[in-house]
Amino acid sequence: MTDVKRAAVFDLDRTLLSGGSGPVIAAALRRVGLGPDRSLPGGDAIFRLYEVVGETYPSMLLARQAASLSRGWPVEEVGAAAEAAAKELDGLVLPYARAAIE
Repeated sequence: MTDVKRAAVFDLDRTLLSGGSGPVIAAALRRVGLGPDRSLPGGDAIFRLYEVVGETYPSMLLARQAASLSRGWPVEEVGAAAEAAAKELDGLVLPYARAAIE
């Protein structure tokens, strides 16, 4: 048995990933059935705007409101979406960031 070390890394300002994580996470949630009926109307447009403008006070307020919609979601389904999103996000890690993380 190998001694495996794990860490959670959060890229809130898009310095580690080539693009935002929001669209990837939203798509993974939709694939496990937590999508359209609970997704934020116009979510794709909001993600595109965030890519251009970046983090602002209004965008953070909107993100908090969107996160509140997840209350009561089944833990197993959210976990499955998280696993799928993590695999896809791993492919978006920029080369210099991967070296620093490792």
